[in-house]
Amino acid sequence: MVEDSGLKLKTKTGGLIKTEADGEDRTLVVTITKNPTPQSGTYEIDFIGKCPSLLSCVRSAAESRTRFANFVSAAN
Repeated sequence: MVEDSGLKLKTKTGGLIKTEADGEDRTLVVTITKNPTPQSGTYEIDFIGKCPSLLSCVRSAAESRTRFANFVSAAN
């Protein structure tokens, strides 16, 4: 999903995906983490989107979060 978003990857591991600004300050910066829960084999996925610009980002954090949630839900 992040690869298809046009965002520039900074870090990608089994539990972390992090993007970085691509020089344009209106590009959303995203951090996605996969965290274990007390229930064995169950994980919580956190999505944090930040806009480094005082103006709104080209795709808002809320819209990006919704699209990501839909993508994850469809994968199940």
